[in-house]
Amino acid sequence: MREQYRQMMAEFTADDLVFLDESIFNEKTGWWHYAYAPVGHGSRYFQSQGYFNYEEFIEWICKSLLPTLRTTYGNRPKVIVLNNVLIH
Repeated sequence: MREQYRQMMAEFTADDLVFLDESIFNEKTGWWHYAYAPVGHGSRYFQSQGYFNYEEFIEWICKSLLPTLRTTYGNRPKVIVLNNVLIH
């Protein structure tokens, strides 16, 4: 299974990857988590005050993210990566 995944992912370049990150401002520590983007490109597509629940997140993907990717890149396949790293 892992080898199949590796072979499938080898078909994509770094430009084919779209990263979603749940970075937030931590109200308890006052720390901001920063995102980076290529020069001339904004580092965020969307910012929300408060928190998303599951239904709101799925709705945002279906009604906003996917149509934007289709408009921008046509039918070229993209890989959407959402991490769940405990470091932030």
